[in-house]
Amino acid sequence: MISKTRKLLLILMMVLLSLAAIACDFDFGSLGVDDGEKTDTPDNPTGTTASIEAFQNHEKIISTPLDDELAFIQYGDGLPHFTDDDWNGGEYYIRLSDLDELGRVGVTQGLFDEAHFPDHERGSLSSVTPTGWKYNGKSNNHTYSFVSNGYIYNRCHTLAFSISSLEAEKRALITGTRFFNIEGNYAYEELILDHLKEMDGTNGEPMHQVLIKVTPDFHDDYLLCHGIVYEADCLQCDDIDFAVYMFNKQPGVTINYATGENWANESDMPEDPSTLLGATDYVYSSTGDKFHVPSCRYAEAINEDYRVEIKAPRSWMTDTLHLDPCGVCKP
Repeated sequence: MISKTRKLLLILMMVLLSLAAIACDFDFGSLGVDDGEKTDTPDNPTGTTASIEAFQNHEKIISTPLDDELAFIQYGDGLPHFTDDDWNGGEYYIRLSDLDELGRVGVTQGLFDEAHFPDHERGSLSSVTPTGWKYNGKSNNHTYSFVSNGYIYNRCHTLAFSISSLEAEKRALITGTRFFNIEGNYAYEELILDHLKEMDGTNGEPMHQVLIKVTPDFHDDYLLCHGIVYEADCLQCDDIDFAVYMFNKQPGVTINYATGENWANESDMPEDPSTLLGATDYVYSSTGDKFHVPSCRYAEAINEDYRVEIKAPRSWMTDTLHLDPCGVCKP
């Protein structure tokens, strides 16, 4: 689960973004959607032809500095925009677009509640290879010492398994950077998940429902999306209503969005901690704030999706990664 500190920081950022938009009169409308061609069948909402201006222009090759921490921005007026049809009379549903001619994911949306959460652990996603994961038969999923968990790419659900129960569904999995998955997508998914768990109908109030719509931002015939527009609207309250654009980028890495190929920014290459004096094997969770020795029971309990194994001096863990030593194994 997302930590309370991180959740508070996320909420504060949402508030600051809204205030900044008002104070600066920033034209978020420049990020608007050009609908292009649409398919209106119930099982295939707006297709992948939508053009969303994520950056000032959709550059084919984009480099981001290692200290770039901007994971998302307010989209449009920061509020979701749904129709009465989207609410489906308050009945739970999931709608998935067909893949386009390049195999790219389209719009996904649904109305969710705690009653339909999965009752089992998520299975493997390895059977799905979303666009951008490979190019010319070769994997683009390279490892970098400065990327949490090592690998730059994750198979990312547009509708989180924890909310939708979708597993290896090719119409709902995109190639997303580790930064996109953890700093943007996961953070907002956990806000929704926690709200639906809290308002599950057992506290004397009606069970809450949240309408979610995710629009991948694919430009031209590029195989990797520049990001996604994530909209959410709670039927019973306004606590988690938002519309944000999440950047599919990785600090310190240059990405070719046409192919998904990537390489380290040479000027941003950090020192390899494994070569430093006193380097030791440690384990930590990319969503946590503590590090452990590999044999620690808390290290063994870390979900493999967020488990990071690293060789570095203790001072690197505390001063560079800003992690606290586990109080049990005392690394």
